[in-house]
Amino acid sequence: GVPDSGVPDAGPPPELKILEVLPPRGPSAGGVQVVLRGSGFVNGVASRATEATRVTSLKFGSNAVQSFQVIDDETIDARVPPGSAGPTSVTIENANGRFVCAACFTYFDELFLRTAAPREGPLRGGNVVTLTGTGFTSDVQVLFGGQSAPSVNVTPPTSMTVTAPRAVAAGSVDITVYSKNGLGTLRRVYRYYDDLRVTAVAPLTGLMAGGTTVVITGK
Repeated sequence: GVPDSGVPDAGPPPELKILEVLPPRGPSAGGVQVVLRGSGFVNGVASRATEATRVTSLKFGSNAVQSFQVIDDETIDARVPPGSAGPTSVTIENANGRFVCAACFTYFDELFLRTAAPREGPLRGGNVVTLTGTGFTSDVQVLFGGQSAPSVNVTPPTSMTVTAPRAVAAGSVDITVYSKNGLGTLRRVYRYYDDLRVTAVAPLTGLMAGGTTVVITGK
């Protein structure tokens, strides 16, 4: 065999990889701060993390990350660029090579509530109201004031029909929608009115031929 030269074996080159992105999802507008966990971010690239940052490129999908910092060989802090709703890959390149973490980050359309129609209904509830906006998902919850809508049917991502719950008192209330994509509120957009009620009829009898004047009172 070949005699040992006495020089320590450098070993295999560091393996560049991304194991996870935390949090793994964010709004399509970008701007959320994430942490990338992996390896090969510093070793084999530079002597210090700050130097490694300068010679590293990072992309979410096809969009370059403009603001990121290599913390150590296993950690990068980054601000996510804008992207399209859905899963996307995260790509890193440095002196150790190139690695693509497929579908390890998901963009979503942030929840936004735009309109409600009709904008009034009886105190007893039961009125069907159509809500429009963005970022509606099947896990969405809807409140009228502080009361939960008993029925929600979502046509993702921009429309839903909900059944107005019974209210405690007549008047205007907020409609609030919330889900994993965020929260949206329309202030005092829906007005409850008192249920129609007949309290008295006078007189209680009349001619078979009709023509009797009847007074109906109620609210």
